[in-house]
Amino acid sequence: MRILAAVDESEASRGAVRFGAVLTKALGGRLTLVHVRSRSEGSTDAQALLRSAEADAAKWGAETATGRVEVGAPVDAILRLGRKIKTDMLIVGTHGRAGVARLFLGSVAEALTKRAPWPVGVVRKLEDSSAGVGPLLAPTDFSEGASQAIRAAALLARRLGTRLVLLHVLPEVVADKGDVDPKAVQRATLALRRDAESKLHSAIETLGLEPGEVNSSLVTGVDAVGIVHVAKAIHAGCIVMGTRGLTGLPRALLGSVTDQVLRHAPCPVVVVPPGVGRKGGWWRQARGSKKES
Repeated sequence: MRILAAVDESEASRGAVRFGAVLTKALGGRLTLVHVRSRSEGSTDAQALLRSAEADAAKWGAETATGRVEVGAPVDAILRLGRKIKTDMLIVGTHGRAGVARLFLGSVAEALTKRAPWPVGVVRKLEDSSAGVGPLLAPTDFSEGASQAIRAAALLARRLGTRLVLLHVLPEVVADKGDVDPKAVQRATLALRRDAESKLHSAIETLGLEPGEVNSSLVTGVDAVGIVHVAKAIHAGCIVMGTRGLTGLPRALLGSVTDQVLRHAPCPVVVVPPGVGRKGGWWRQARGSKKES
């Protein structure tokens, strides 16, 4: 895998470098670090920042990480370099804060999750003890976008040699106004659960993973809250999820569930764009439903 990690002076950026280095070591990949400087910023400062990031990457296992300095608008420069080196994943830190009305990813991270044609790993925080990546948590609402994301998650889990947990959050069933049957909610809840269990089982069968490599989880509640709760409970190393944008439409906004998970996630979140498996490269095998021989 070719990984491109954006570097700046923030602590979140250091987390992105560590996450990129850990992935690079585990996958035997290549890590490129990029710092985009303005025309007024001195090149000496940019090079010093990259040397520090390279040393940090080496500490976390990516001993051959290389640094690049680009000049210009950060998002355009990062995307341009990503295409030039044919990257498979971008990683960026975020200054997102919980407890606010909207997600402040920072303009660079937010724009990359909307515009990048590759999966984008968003790192809000990464514990210093995070020496591995796993287990992976892949939420699904059984939509096509979610199906693409869980196929990408399965490929990543298989290559990392870690467990994949497929998660579906069931909605709360509320009785219809005036319903006098006290068992109606129980019947509806049971029907939803059985349907979800069947769909999870079918989804797992398409992933080509062995029984010990994947399991499923069902929780009831609000999507984003349930995802974050399970991520904490299983000590997830990463959440892999898609956006809810319609295929063919600009990703002007991320899905609200993805937004909220990015805001509160206890671990890095990899946002998978629509159709990533069809674009070839490292993720091409995420298109299919069978385990490669």
